[in-house]
Amino acid sequence: MFQTLPRMFAACFAATVLFAALLTSSLHAEPVEPVTQHGPSVLNRYINMLDAAYPCDWEDAYDLTGNYVLQFSKDVQVLEFACSVSPYNMAHLYIRVDSKQPNKAKLLTFERPKQEDNSDPDVVFNGVWDIKTGDLTSFMKGRGLGDCGT
Repeated sequence: MFQTLPRMFAACFAATVLFAALLTSSLHAEPVEPVTQHGPSVLNRYINMLDAAYPCDWEDAYDLTGNYVLQFSKDVQVLEFACSVSPYNMAHLYIRVDSKQPNKAKLLTFERPKQEDNSDPDVVFNGVWDIKTGDLTSFMKGRGLGDCGT
């Protein structure tokens, strides 16, 4: 029922060492800022997937902005491709790539709140990832007052 001081100390020390090992483990990757890529081979690898999900001039958009690489873990990257759809909004598509199975890359899909249309689950408008938390924020800008002569 009662533990001796040396046993309590040993248990606390073991827990501290285990916690420190988990923090420094390669499984626990610190967030890394996104990297921009501009190589045409990246776009060429995924252009069919992008075209099938959302009609856009992906080549022109890629020439302007390239794509972002978001590193979510040691083995998992998310590639972010953006294409302008209006003066106010950018369509973002995200492709998940596992370095252990790079040929099985897949387009990410997203659920919307129940009251919103979800006819394009692959598309996120004006998406912003918080790389530290993994949260994705999206918003859509409407037309401004006085726009189009009104």
